[in-house]
Amino acid sequence: QRESAVSLVIGTVLSAVVALATGGFRLLADGLTLAMGSTGPVFRLTSGFSLALLGAGYLVGLAGGIAMLVGLVIAWGVLTPYLTALLPHPAGVAPAAFALDVWKHRVRFIGAGTIGIAALWTLGTLAGPVAAGLRDALRGGATVPILPPRHPEPANPDADRDLSPKLIGPLALVLVAVLFAAFLAFLPAPYTAGPIGVALLAALFCAVFGFVIAAACGYMAGIVGSSSSPISGIAILAVLSLSLLVSGLLDLGWLPGPAQVTRPLAVGLVIFVATAVLAAATISNDNLQDLKTGQLVGASPWKQQVALMIGCVSGAVVIPPVLNLLYNAYGFAGAMPHPGMDPEHALAAPQATLMASLASGVVLGSQDWTPIVQGVGLGALLIAVDLILRRAGARR
Repeated sequence: QRESAVSLVIGTVLSAVVALATGGFRLLADGLTLAMGSTGPVFRLTSGFSLALLGAGYLVGLAGGIAMLVGLVIAWGVLTPYLTALLPHPAGVAPAAFALDVWKHRVRFIGAGTIGIAALWTLGTLAGPVAAGLRDALRGGATVPILPPRHPEPANPDADRDLSPKLIGPLALVLVAVLFAAFLAFLPAPYTAGPIGVALLAALFCAVFGFVIAAACGYMAGIVGSSSSPISGIAILAVLSLSLLVSGLLDLGWLPGPAQVTRPLAVGLVIFVATAVLAAATISNDNLQDLKTGQLVGASPWKQQVALMIGCVSGAVVIPPVLNLLYNAYGFAGAMPHPGMDPEHALAAPQATLMASLASGVVLGSQDWTPIVQGVGLGALLIAVDLILRRAGARR
């Protein structure tokens, strides 16, 4: 145990030093980019030097690594070269920049469609186990009352007790009310029936959709780890669903005002609501892994649940100021807080950029659905191949 603790400390310190030297002081390069081709197909390969990514690859394992490698080959070895050969190469644009532009505006949306259909498939396959787990938790599990009993029954050991639904239910209602107030405050006054209805629907969407995806993602994280949880696909589904919902509410006139004002405001609302939904999914990953670990070592579930709720509140207090500090110090790619800042030092946020592109494209009516549909078709093909291979392997 002592050797393991020393290894953890050494790894943590080494990773922190490298991250500070690359992302903080910019003393070391954080990646390497190679591009090949001047006319016709352009091949581009990017490699990161993050020790955190190296450790994540070790934790993901061989199967996850092969899946990521296949995605890399499809995106940068097939789709990007094919599209760069098909599309006209702008004069004066470097091959690497042209390949990156094609990936950003075409290949990335194909990937979004692929991830979206994969997320739907994953949610469908998890519906049965998740529903069974919820039924068992609500019917057969021992719970701790709001005030723990002075003399717990021996038949119900503390290691099998969860927090009572009588406590969780009111807390959930309070959280929905807080979300409603936050969404309503985001919208401009006066708060007529339209904005109130939009905020209420957004809060209900967070409660229902957030509960479903938290259960599914948490189940997957507890079984095989958070690295296999379909967070990216959930994000795409949430943004697309919210964008279509908010666009419909705009068409119904629930947000009064000129379109040049309400449409960009609606894009911000979509991202705001999607952030709350994704927070539920990501927190469920961490919490379910913690609870699984606690079960393995004989911890008290209800005590863990109390500690996890405290941790969620602490994270909500600490993370926003840190992100705001990083934003003002470096900015994010495509969003610089101050004029004259060097975009080369901006922090990359590819997932956030994709979500913003999807939301603005759908709400503003400029989204090209062709690459997304192509991605859905590619994802369906890969799912079919996976099923065929699984059945062929089961017959052996």
